[in-house]
Amino acid sequence: MPACKKCAGEAEKVYTLLTIRTLTVRGLKGNKHYQAMGEVFDFPLCDACVSEYIESRKTPGNRRWKAARVPALLLLAAIVIFALNLGAAGTVAGMVFAAFAATVFVNELQRVKKDAAQIRDACEADNRRHLVAELAATLLPKKHNDASLTYIELDRVMREDLKLLSAEYAVSYKKLRSIRKFA
Repeated sequence: MPACKKCAGEAEKVYTLLTIRTLTVRGLKGNKHYQAMGEVFDFPLCDACVSEYIESRKTPGNRRWKAARVPALLLLAAIVIFALNLGAAGTVAGMVFAAFAATVFVNELQRVKKDAAQIRDACEADNRRHLVAELAATLLPKKHNDASLTYIELDRVMREDLKLLSAEYAVSYKKLRSIRKFA
C-alpha cells in the first residue's frame, strides 16, 4: 500500500485527481481566463486523515478568525481615520469604512457557518466525495508558474452533473465535457 500524503501512514484508498490549469491574462478589455487540463495522478490518503479533515470542517472554529482578518484591518483603518480627526469628511469616511468592515465580517461569518452546517447535514459518503479534493488541494501546490491549479477527483468528473461541477470549481463546462469524453 502507498503512503498517505498527509501523515505518511498506510493509505487505504488512492484517489485519482485531475489538475485544471487556469491562466488569467489581464488586459485593457478585462481579464480572460484560459483553462487547460493538467496531469491526472494518484493521490493516496488514509481514512483517518480524511475523517479528521471532515471533522475539522464541521466546526467553524479557526476559519472564523481567518474570515475576520480583512474586516479587522478595515476597522483599524476606520479607527485611524477617526483618530486623525479630519473633520466632517474624515468622520464620514471612517463611518463608511466601519460599516463596510461590519458588513464584510457578517457576510464572511455567515458563509463559514453555512459551509459548516452543510457539511454537518450531509452524509459521510457525500462529505468524503466532496472534501477529498479540497484536502488534497491543501497539501498540493496552488500555482504552477503563472497558472492557478484546481484539483478535481476524476470519478466526480466521470459520474456527476458537469454543470454543478463547473459551478463548484469554476471550470469551464465545455472543458469538463471534453475531459469526460476523452478520459
